[in-house]
Amino acid sequence: MKRKIIIIFLLLSVFLVACRVNSETNSPTSSKFTPAIENYKGSVFSTVIGTDSTKNAGRIGSSLVLQNINEPIDISFGQTGRDREFGLTIYYDYRPIQFKIGREENYIDRFKFSIKDSEKINMSLYLNDSEVIPDDLCHFLTFIFTPSPNEYAKDKKNVTYNSAQVYNYNLYFNNYDESKKFVNSNYTINTPYKYYPYESNPLILNTNITNEIDASEEVFLPDKCYRVNTDSLFEMNYILSNPEGNSQTAILFLEIGNEHVRINDQEYIYIDLNNELMANDKLTFLTPKEPGLYDVIGFVVYDPFLDINSNLNQIPETSVRFTLEVVEKK
Repeated sequence: MKRKIIIIFLLLSVFLVACRVNSETNSPTSSKFTPAIENYKGSVFSTVIGTDSTKNAGRIGSSLVLQNINEPIDISFGQTGRDREFGLTIYYDYRPIQFKIGREENYIDRFKFSIKDSEKINMSLYLNDSEVIPDDLCHFLTFIFTPSPNEYAKDKKNVTYNSAQVYNYNLYFNNYDESKKFVNSNYTINTPYKYYPYESNPLILNTNITNEIDASEEVFLPDKCYRVNTDSLFEMNYILSNPEGNSQTAILFLEIGNEHVRINDQEYIYIDLNNELMANDKLTFLTPKEPGLYDVIGFVVYDPFLDINSNLNQIPETSVRFTLEVVEKK
């Protein structure tokens, strides 16, 4: 059943040092629908990511330095709230890449691990030297920790807004040098179907017709579950907000079942925000080839090819999480 949310509502996020705390989200103009984040009470996720070369370069904010591709990236990850499963995926210039944990021989697309309530785990990982080739440019490295990929939005009582913990870094090779140029997009910038002069939460994916926002000035949440065929093209709306109009551009990419999926036959969509508060267009993707349940999470990164340390909307955002029930194509 489709449920409405008023366009202007408050998504409250409290940030601690190296911590992101999930908080309840309220609509200040509606008492009928007060969406809540699943298990938000007492849930704190903390992450520290670094390298020896980064430490040697001194305090440099949201930046990482790799002296060479064989240098380990050290991660300390902790969480409270309850025992959970997590899935870790890594993106290089917003493309999914393989990596390996510790001295394992094989590279993997994602790392699945269990963590207990109030536990902290440490890991070292190595990037794939066939996918990450050092040069004189500054690149971008993104880490996505998805909680409970073995659970599904369709079974939750509440809507999950903070669908994953996302950390984005400038990546310098050899040495930290602010004069280095930043890498640019592999794709041309896309002009959305329409802009709107108001905001919602950062990213909504749904199946409502595009012009419905014009008629009602409301944004609809996705259904908790969509029943779809295997290996079929699925079309959705994206409604992307630009907080306070601070960003010029954004990129949007998707994970289904904690694995990256191409959208519009690209690894991501590069979007021109045109100094507007909201952008709206359609996207398409192929559903999984195997029947089963898969949660879908959209990700948005604002001004993705500028210095992260000077970005007003530095923290990447996620969409409301929902489920695909994939059945055999008849």
